[in-house]
Amino acid sequence: MRTSYQYKTKPTKQQAAKIDNTLNMLRHQYNFLLAQRFNWYEKNRCSIDRCSLICNLPELAEQPNYYNQKASLTELKKERPWYKYIHSQVLQEVPKRVEKAFYRWLRGDANGKKLGRPRFKGEGQYKTFTYQQFKQHHFANGVIKLSKIGDVKVIVHRPIPEGFTVKTVSVTKKADGSASNSKSR
Repeated sequence: MRTSYQYKTKPTKQQAAKIDNTLNMLRHQYNFLLAQRFNWYEKNRCSIDRCSLICNLPELAEQPNYYNQKASLTELKKERPWYKYIHSQVLQEVPKRVEKAFYRWLRGDANGKKLGRPRFKGEGQYKTFTYQQFKQHHFANGVIKLSKIGDVKVIVHRPIPEGFTVKTVSVTKKADGSASNSKSR
């Protein structure tokens, strides 16, 4: 059984700045990867559904997908060293989001309903990042240890039940400016 809990965090000013900076860099990377997919789509789709028997087809470029965009993150860290200040799993979530948005646009959801074209994220529109593999001992005594951010105080208004393990942590910036953590089993 999966259960989610949300807790309000109390980051210091430096930690809040790191969270904001992380969200901003992830937003830039999301927009870059989405633009890469749109460029491929525009160059390689054809509005003509028929052609003569003799025609020259241009060489198709490699289609960007989750795996080659994820592999490009190592080059990203070499070209832009400031991305080293983001945990690798957090950075790997960005291509996954782009893949999901693009897939839903082209193929639709489980019911076959197509969703709208994915949009580029503006300032303040990218609000969540996720640590996919989180260790239980990093969340104890009202403090959560977030890699590359530090130990952040948490208001634990409801304890995690016995036998439950924390598997993922999502940090979401809420409208009031605070960040909250959502844990799931």
